[in-house]
Amino acid sequence: MKPGFTPSEQLCAILVLSCDAYADTWAGFFKLLERYWPDCPFNVYLGTDSLRPSIPGCRVLNTKQQGLPWTSCAAEYLKQIPNAFVLTLLDDFYFRSRIDTNKVRQLIQTAHEKAYQQLRMVAIPGPASTNVASPVGPLSGEYRVSTQCALWDRKHLISILQTPLSIWEFEKNASNSAAGNYVGVYRDVILYRGLLTHHVIEKGCWIPHEVLRLRWLEGIRVEKRRPLLPLKYYSFYMMATLTSRLLRRTSAGKQIKDRIKQLALRLMPLLMAKLGGPAGRK
Repeated sequence: MKPGFTPSEQLCAILVLSCDAYADTWAGFFKLLERYWPDCPFNVYLGTDSLRPSIPGCRVLNTKQQGLPWTSCAAEYLKQIPNAFVLTLLDDFYFRSRIDTNKVRQLIQTAHEKAYQQLRMVAIPGPASTNVASPVGPLSGEYRVSTQCALWDRKHLISILQTPLSIWEFEKNASNSAAGNYVGVYRDVILYRGLLTHHVIEKGCWIPHEVLRLRWLEGIRVEKRRPLLPLKYYSFYMMATLTSRLLRRTSAGKQIKDRIKQLALRLMPLLMAKLGGPAGRK
């Protein structure tokens, strides 16, 4: 524990959830973490399979054995952290704007006082209610639990990670079955939301426009050993993304939106098979 921590800082640590296969994301991730959160007061941990990179200001956590599913790895990392709360981040969601440390401190204190088990720090998706008098509201729906950046009660998160699942299976399963006091912010506090995408890797490949953005705006060159997303898949992915954004802004009924989403989910694996489908995170 760092000396001089405030009560909220003693309560919380940051865990970057990753794996050895995504080691090429670390240089860019931690460079932007330092750039956009220079006064970050929390202990930072990187969870990965077996690699032991030297990253200033970061402690590396490994799993005891290789080849574990995503939930088992995440639970092992969490068990090695002493803090009551953990702010979870994914390695391919790169920061884009300056983080307000005071806002983060206030939300940690609120989560502690009100016994929230999850406080999502980005509104992706946000609370369903429209009462914004409070900075947070209850989460519901299919992404009531997601791996978007969130403040978690560490012991509670470990308890819902017991079933061996992939990262996507975990979101779906926990959203349907996990019982907890889950809330989210109405306005992003951790700032990685982009105009077109929020992450830099899709299906194990660099997203082309994110590679250009990182080089031109952030001065970061990505490692070339990871391929770019194939053009045909990239076109389909961007079309689906833009359609989803437009649907959120329309008055179309939920039933119509769900049908379009289900159609996209059916077409995705067919297209992936035809293209030879790049492999994503497991």
